Amino acid sequence: MISIIDNDESVRESIKILVQSLGYHAEVFASAREFLASDYLRSTTCLITDVKIPGMIGVEQLMTSGDCIPITFMTQFRSVSVQSRAAESGSVGFFNKSFDVDCLIGYLAKALSGARSGVQS
Repeated sequence: MISIIDNDESVRESIKILVQSLGYHAEVFASAREFLASDYLRSTTCLITDVKIPGMIGVEQLMTSGDCIPITFMTQFRSVSVQSRAAESGSVGFFNKSFDVDCLIGYLAKALSGARSGVQS
């Protein structure tokens, strides 16, 4: 199951529709806190999340815990420092919200195969 966190409902729903069109089950959350409190935390095999989400520290802690979920970050405002931080944290990918669909599909494939080779754009 793929979880999607973004405070913008249209972004959440657009990515959910794309993910479902690829044959995956997807759930959406408006905040990191909502995701972390959900029953879907344990069944999530990949997380797609906005970089700037309230409560994001909890999601970042998932990356260093034993319950590490492959995470792909997205942002509307890309910067070298944010991309570097995502790479250092071991994320699967990083993309702008005005993204290339094939790029997201590639990140999903990488996340679900368990591969991690740093951030690509």
